[in-house]
Amino acid sequence: MFQIGISYIIFNEGIKYISATESMIIAMLEAILNPVWVFLGVGEVPTVYSIIGAVIILLTIVWRNLFIKPEEKINIAD
Repeated sequence: MFQIGISYIIFNEGIKYISATESMIIAMLEAILNPVWVFLGVGEVPTVYSIIGAVIILLTIVWRNLFIKPEEKINIAD
């Protein structure tokens, strides 16, 4: 309750000062980095599927932010 609740309160306050894209990147990084934290903390090795999923998410975020023009991003949302 406290660990997740306090982190969401802090995230909710911080989101006021960044863009929607940046907030989604931060939210996605939590899911991507969970296997890394488990590996570092407990020693459990991530599966190939979790690594592939993390790479797909990261490449998609990079592609969307670097290679799509701002006016095209608006059209995608419409």
